[in-house]
Amino acid sequence: MMAKIDKFFIAELQERGYDFSYKTLSDIYKASRKRSDCVKNKQKKEIDAELMDRIAKDLIKMGLD
Repeated sequence: MMAKIDKFFIAELQERGYDFSYKTLSDIYKASRKRSDCVKNKQKKEIDAELMDRIAKDLIKMGLD
């Protein structure tokens, strides 16, 4: 789950004693998207989506939609 990072979220974190800026959290998020396990997971989801799309198209061609 990805939290929406906006000025209100940052303000709430800062009020609770966390010293995060929008830039810091954005940098952390961007770095997390470059992790090898995240990249592999994204690729797997894309492959699965392509496979499901192909299966759906084949079923439609066969009249089994």
